[in-house]
Amino acid sequence: MFSEEFQQTIIKLGEENLEFEELLLIFQTFILRDDINDIMELVEEYKATKNSST
Repeated sequence: MFSEEFQQTIIKLGEENLEFEELLLIFQTFILRDDINDIMELVEEYKATKNSST
């Protein structure tokens, strides 16, 4: 079973309206980093990078 914190993080990610490929990239990075506390930071970093590249 997943921790409550992890479940809340998943819900927050769902609210970010990211594409599936974007979520996959975030989760791959998340698994490599193995730190739940970093996942929303990763989302923000990704969105900033995505916005600056367009």
